Amino acid sequence: MVSFKEENRALQELVRELGVLRSHNLRFGPYDPQGTLLLFAESALVNIILEHFVRSVVGSDAPDDAALFNLLQISISKKLLLLPCDDQQKGIDEICDFRNATLHGNYAQAALDAGSASVREYFRTKFALATERMTLVLDSLMKQINPETGKRYTPL
Repeated sequence: MVSFKEENRALQELVRELGVLRSHNLRFGPYDPQGTLLLFAESALVNIILEHFVRSVVGSDAPDDAALFNLLQISISKKLLLLPCDDQQKGIDEICDFRNATLHGNYAQAALDAGSASVREYFRTKFALATERMTLVLDSLMKQINPETGKRYTPL
């Protein structure tokens, strides 16, 4: 029988590439020249992995055209995954707001939602933190799933 991990080879490659990218990006300090920092790439990759992973966990319980919002709702309602926050719906909204800002390039809305005075301020003070937070959410979700079975380690 093929394991969840073996069945999801693309997910393995995406996670491997994220590790390489994060390793590169984490070498930068706040006052270092940022010319080769790849934060947009990291943000985009975290979003791709998150959606791909949740889609893989939900499997046939979701329509083929379901986007991240619906996939998260299904995964939570069916107790397949649990977001690392108290209010699951608020967590879904925050994840999807970040995803949508990245996917659609609507950083003006992201800045407004984050309480930043400008897009420039958002990037200077909040974008890296938001990307890191999504990385931690992804890590939390992935640690809930057994790579052999694709099921939760501990049922909810």
